[in-house]
Amino acid sequence: MKAHLFCFAKTDVLHPMITFYVLGVQSNTEGTLWRDPPDYWEQIVYPAYVNAHSGLFESGDVESGQPRAADFTLLEGTQTDIDGLVQRSCKALVGYIEHHYS
Repeated sequence: MKAHLFCFAKTDVLHPMITFYVLGVQSNTEGTLWRDPPDYWEQIVYPAYVNAHSGLFESGDVESGQPRAADFTLLEGTQTDIDGLVQRSCKALVGYIEHHYS
């Protein structure tokens, strides 16, 4: 038996954050900046995310689909801070353990 936790954010929230904070500007060892090429998110990053995670959801819908596994907890990353995510994760794991091993 496995407990499944999946932290996610909707694309309309995630894309601007990832582009600006993570993918938008990166420096290399020489200190020069690399910027994403046009349509990098739309053509590379998001399709790879969908391909990697679509099997976790009914109908392959990573945006609003229901999880396939019964013991699957979705954690909406934009509805709380990191402490809230950790608390929800721990609560889900404790509930899973109590349900399956008590």
